[in-house]
Amino acid sequence: MIKYKRTTKGQIRIMDKTEMRKEFGKSPDDADALMLTFRENPQRIRKNSDREIAVNNPFT
Repeated sequence: MIKYKRTTKGQIRIMDKTEMRKEFGKSPDDADALMLTFRENPQRIRKNSDREIAVNNPFT
């Protein structure tokens, strides 16, 4: 089970990738993709590069 908590701003914060790798023994990349597919209020996500990736949710 993936652990989570709420931030002081009311956002849901899940355990970070390092913790997931330790607990589940594999990278959470597929779970990341699934969560981003269904997230509310899609926004631009900035990676560690100069390009931006737009997240489009067809269900909103």
